[in-house]
Amino acid sequence: MAFQWRITYSDPDTDAPALGEPKLHVSRDGFEISGSPFAMRSASSRPNYFAGAIFLYTLTDLLCAGNYTYEIDVRDARGLSNATPVEPGPIVECPNLPPTLFSPSVTPLVDQAGASFTYRVAYADTENETPTYVRMFVDRGGVAVGSQDLNFTTWVGPPNFVTGAWFRATMRLDQPGFNYTFRFRAADANGTVETEDIFGPYVLVPPPHVLTVAGLDQAPLVVDQGQRMVPFLNVYLTTASPDVDVTGIRVDRIGSSTDGEVSRILLYTVVAGNLTLLGSRPPFGANHSAVFPVDLRVLQGQSLPLYFFIDVSPAAVAEDTIGLELKNESYITVGPGDLVQSFFAYKSTRALVNGPPAATNLAVNGFAGASPGILHIVGANPALSWRFTDPNAADLAGTKFNVSVSRVSPPTVPWFRNESGSLVSVPYTGPPLVVGASYVLQVSVFDGRLWSAPSTTLFRVNTPPPIATPFFPANQASDVSPTTNVLWNPVADIEGDLVTYWYWVSSDVGFANPISATTVSPGSPALQLATGTTYYWKVAASDGWQVGGNSTVWQFTTASGTVARGTIVGRVLNGTAPLPDALVQILVNSVVVAGNTTIANGTFRFANLDFVSYTVRVGAFGFKMKVLAAAPTRSNPVYDMGDIVLIPEVHDGGGPFGGNSTGTLPAWAVVLIPVLLAMTIATSLFGLIIAVRRRRREPDDADEPEAEAGLAVEPPGKPAQVSEPKRGPVKEASPPLPQQKSLAAGARSSPTTSSVPAKKPAPAETRGMSAAPPPKGSQTLEVYECPECGRFVSADAKKCECGAIFES
Repeated sequence: MAFQWRITYSDPDTDAPALGEPKLHVSRDGFEISGSPFAMRSASSRPNYFAGAIFLYTLTDLLCAGNYTYEIDVRDARGLSNATPVEPGPIVECPNLPPTLFSPSVTPLVDQAGASFTYRVAYADTENETPTYVRMFVDRGGVAVGSQDLNFTTWVGPPNFVTGAWFRATMRLDQPGFNYTFRFRAADANGTVETEDIFGPYVLVPPPHVLTVAGLDQAPLVVDQGQRMVPFLNVYLTTASPDVDVTGIRVDRIGSSTDGEVSRILLYTVVAGNLTLLGSRPPFGANHSAVFPVDLRVLQGQSLPLYFFIDVSPAAVAEDTIGLELKNESYITVGPGDLVQSFFAYKSTRALVNGPPAATNLAVNGFAGASPGILHIVGANPALSWRFTDPNAADLAGTKFNVSVSRVSPPTVPWFRNESGSLVSVPYTGPPLVVGASYVLQVSVFDGRLWSAPSTTLFRVNTPPPIATPFFPANQASDVSPTTNVLWNPVADIEGDLVTYWYWVSSDVGFANPISATTVSPGSPALQLATGTTYYWKVAASDGWQVGGNSTVWQFTTASGTVARGTIVGRVLNGTAPLPDALVQILVNSVVVAGNTTIANGTFRFANLDFVSYTVRVGAFGFKMKVLAAAPTRSNPVYDMGDIVLIPEVHDGGGPFGGNSTGTLPAWAVVLIPVLLAMTIATSLFGLIIAVRRRRREPDDADEPEAEAGLAVEPPGKPAQVSEPKRGPVKEASPPLPQQKSLAAGARSSPTTSSVPAKKPAPAETRGMSAAPPPKGSQTLEVYECPECGRFVSADAKKCECGAIFES
């Protein structure tokens, strides 16, 4: 197409345009086209430049489409110039293109003579023009069989012919042959297009009895472990013959799974309108096949359905795939004279195995199962958390969860939550949890298809330790040594946790700037206090998880001058000989507060002691331990325990009576020894049981002092005078700091128990050592040692702290 530009040039001075002027500038999409600018030519034989002369320029073969603009500029012979504005144009239209045909097909590709075949093709046109016609042409061996116009069926995509539309037609082919071809032709208002010849369909010579097989994929995309009766493949049997006898059918398991992941393959059909089982087989063998012998008859015009189901094994592996395949006509066997028409494999979708999720890493307040913290839960609304895990990579988070808290005893479920969401942590919001009770946290999660098995973990609500009660100095005591200790009654955590004590001592009732520290002993080291000052103090016990609460505040006033302190001295003997290096420990409330060893002359000395009742424990290697009582007082500050004789342990020298062997004994003695030993043990046990029962039943009139922590206590030596004993130099020890607890090794474990002592009235300073000393002027109560745990209680108590109930 040619385009011509025309312009009139005029000049008031009648000057001619410069050589090659005026010039035409042509641009496409903002860029000048090749050759631009173009010199325009005069169209006047005798131009009159004053009146105006016409100049022309013609262009051909401009590219179609695009955004064209043009501009004309000119200079006269004197060099003066002028230009037109930039104008749009020209519009170069592209020529109309013929339509296109794509995706030609015929179905079925194989069928018997006399069957109808559907031909289909897609038509598209760039200009969105409706086709004048879409037609098919069918040849057999190069000879035309027939032609037929196709009808519109549906759009390929959006409803326009630019994307395309499907057209189809059906034709019956009565002659068998493998040399059929077909092609399509279409036209719009501007052109015609035609496909190449395409081979097909294959039209078979029908045997006397031919069975046609069709398959339909019914498998889901995902199956669950253990899911039963999952439909995978439908097969339909038809025949144009009078009848076909079907005697067997085979199907193969396909996919990444193993045969063991498919429990059974089941084959059903419909008989008299009812779904009827024809067989159930696991896949087996190298081909992973299940073969079903059947006795079926397919009648002319009948479609006999066969339904294949799978029972997925509970042990199927997540992410594996499972499917079924009917590979070809050899998979169906028919009776004599019958034939199965060839077909391509019918395969089901390879369904992905979905495994159940799991709730793991259960925790309460961040403490994992079986950890120490989970058995000491603190708080009214502990955080319950877990982790969602799933063997399927696509299942990143759960869609539902069920979390519950149940009490172990009595078995109840006080709280649960069952809701949708991907939460992995919720607070407990049920009724208050019972202190000391055990609970089970149970969590199940859902991945959208399967619930996990319940995951559980045990947790226990912590029991805080009892409140520690002050013991010494007595409340509102006066004239107290400025270097006194503060002591309190020890407490035992019901759960067996190590108890740590906090104590505070301050001259301010609000405890400003206190002396404070922590210790595992029921007392502080010696304090350095001001004289003549009133102090307030309190103590709290912690089991490492909770504080048992502060005790009541006690107060005392320090002495203005020097305060007398107590001293305990004594000598340890082996018979009549001094026993050096014997370990001597003094205890208050079963806790070692000082310890030392005897010197060469067997003596020991503990000075700078508070005036309280002490238990003195004396022992040495190869000797029986002795436990005695000592109580320095203000009137008798030096308590002399006198000579303490240790009794050697009796060691078996090899024979039953201390000899090296039994070889020198008569035979009857060797036989009699085990009998005597058994009788002795039985008699001792019986006597011990009677003694324990009598200890609860009878008043205590014995004269020996109370045993400490279940150990027999011997009477103290005679009281010493105020003057120091004259037995040579002795070692001196002060109450230990908490860091010196190594001197008290084993102080918290059960000491060695000797025979149960008879209880006798003890001096006022030595009785009741497992509790605070009785107030001045009060009567001292007799105490009773519990046979279960060794704790001391009053003689009229009905039960022990450990829970043992005493007999009436």
